[in-house]
Amino acid sequence: MGKRVALPQRSDHGGNKKLRSVWTRAERREEVTRMYQAGSFAYSKWELTASHALYHAVGDMMNTHSVRVAVARAMWPEHASADTAADHLRNISDYFITAFDDGDFLSTHNDGSSGSLAWVLHLSRDWNPTSGGELRFNAGAPNSPQSRGTIDFSPGFNKMLLFLTRPGNTPHEVLPVKLASTDAEPRFGLTGWYMTSGDAFQGGTAAEFAQMKAGESKVSLRGDDLCV
Repeated sequence: MGKRVALPQRSDHGGNKKLRSVWTRAERREEVTRMYQAGSFAYSKWELTASHALYHAVGDMMNTHSVRVAVARAMWPEHASADTAADHLRNISDYFITAFDDGDFLSTHNDGSSGSLAWVLHLSRDWNPTSGGELRFNAGAPNSPQSRGTIDFSPGFNKMLLFLTRPGNTPHEVLPVKLASTDAEPRFGLTGWYMTSGDAFQGGTAAEFAQMKAGESKVSLRGDDLCV
């Protein structure tokens, strides 16, 4: 299907370096798994490239007036007017089409340098609750003053989760996927961010966003449709 993304990231600004290749996948999986177990930010997943028609179709869909109004009304139900609700959302800053296969994960992180309002649309039919892959919020040290416990959302077909990533922090992670068999389908989904009205990247966050975008070409090697 394509190329696996294995992403280690340093804790400093602009440390986002994606390793995309169809080669040495096992070795890189072992490396990022060690980082994950050590508490460092790392992840492993499949990601559709921007050259695929479906990638552009998703962007067009999320930018339609009807979808933007539905998202805005879900976040700000006090605004009944479609025009007023849609005014809360600006451009889509970034988005991905992903598949988390057996053993894939995304460690604890915040999306403050990706956009203002995150959307996660799960597309896995009949997901087995024992297969993991939950989206966990308030992840991290359970005894820290900032911890409010954890809330897990199991993937459910055609269900969208919306949450603000700015201002403030919304720590979350994708728990490791544990498929029951080799022919079981991965955890499919769409993830992206809108910028909200009145919000803009500034200072270090703007630099981090620019560096992240520069390093995430979403371009496949040898014409493959998936980044790995």
